[in-house]
Amino acid sequence: MLSTDLYYVDGRLPAGRFIQRLGQFRFVYAFDPNLVFSAYVQYDSESRNLGLNSRLRWTIRPGCEAFLVWNRGWTSPVGARLSQLPPDSDELLAKLRWTFRW
Repeated sequence: MLSTDLYYVDGRLPAGRFIQRLGQFRFVYAFDPNLVFSAYVQYDSESRNLGLNSRLRWTIRPGCEAFLVWNRGWTSPVGARLSQLPPDSDELLAKLRWTFRW
């Protein structure tokens, strides 16, 4: 599954006017019903933040899942090109969710 959303906000507040552009991209691919990869990318022109969240979910059996998640974020100074930015944040997480029944 692929999806893209683009939002344009022309805001007017007592403190002033602003224009915000928000772009989102989602990608989901199921290798099989028990192994699914998903990625979410978002850019916000007001904060100049670009973020990536990707996740691999493995369903071992119903109620028991393992996740591997990678998050990365960039902030673009005014005038900088996104292709030349080092990441601000980077994290790799692993999670195991296990349901015990007795």
